[in-house]
Order: sequence, then C-alpha cells, then structure tokens
Amino acid sequence: MVEIVQTLGIAYLLFMVYLSFLYYKRNNYSLTSFVFWVVVWSAGALLLVIPQSISALTQRISVARVIDFYLILGLMFFSIVCFVTYAAVKRNEAKIEDLVRRLAIEDSKPKRKR
Repeated sequence: MVEIVQTLGIAYLLFMVYLSFLYYKRNNYSLTSFVFWVVVWSAGALLLVIPQSISALTQRISVARVIDFYLILGLMFFSIVCFVTYAAVKRNEAKIEDLVRRLAIEDSKPKRKR
C-alpha cells in the first residue's frame, strides 16, 4: 500500500514539475518562480521517498504519525501561499485603482484644438 501511495505521489509531483516547466516556457513564470516551484515539488518527492527518516523527527516533536506531520506542513505551506496571493491581489487592486483614477483625470481635462 505504501509503495502505491509513494508511486502515485511521485507521479503527481513529476507532473507538477512538468506543468511548472510549461508555465515557465510560456513566460507565465519568472525563472525565480520556476525554481521555487521545482524546489517545492522536489522536497515533496524527497519526503515521499524517505518517510522513515522523518519518523525520528516526528517522534521528537511529538507528532503521532508521519502523515500528520505532512498534513501540518501542507497546511502551513498553503496558508502562506494564500496570504502571499491575497497580498498580491490587494497590491494589484491598488495599482488598477490608481491607473483608473489617473485616466479619469486625464479624460476630464479639456482638450486643446489645434
């Protein structure tokens, strides 16, 4: 059972690396973003391949099972991603609002005839 989950997990993570590469090639990602996501997917693959080495760490920090540790890490990671995404959306909203305001002011100025 563990091997099946590991195999499916590795296949999923390889697909995500490939998808990240496609987005990078289409210029949807910068090189920095691409490298970040490859590191994230590679870390996930590493955690899937060597779960027994994580057992010592989970016992030390009093987490009952390795899967619980992975779930905690995943929730922490995705909460950070959601926060960063929210901050980027708010920044973009402010930029769009400023642009619309400037364009409205430009349009309201009387035009000179030549």
